[in-house]
Amino acid sequence: MFRHAFRRFPLRVFGLVALAFVMANILGGLIGTALAATIGLAVFLPLFLFKILMVLMFFRFLMSFVGGYGPRRPCSRGRIKDRLQEPPAEPTKEETEWREHVRLARKELDELFPDAEQFIE
Repeated sequence: MFRHAFRRFPLRVFGLVALAFVMANILGGLIGTALAATIGLAVFLPLFLFKILMVLMFFRFLMSFVGGYGPRRPCSRGRIKDRLQEPPAEPTKEETEWREHVRLARKELDELFPDAEQFIE
């Protein structure tokens, strides 16, 4: 009785060892696949996103030849014509003050150096 059980004992141990080996191989393959996928995506995704960006920028460049600078067309003929027909904008307070200061500075320079005009070419 014991002899029969003992005779099968090494096969059961080797079966468990073989099963553990197979499961370790499967687990190692899964871990390796996960690591390879992670590293691959970490390298591939930035390059792929850069490629997509370059393609989009290239099409944006091509669109600049169609009706002026892309989909909103800020430089198309119609927009420029509309801007030319608009009345000139009123100067802001800062622009008015700047012009007044420039006028006063020129007047002061003319008073300080009345004959400076002859030295200017």
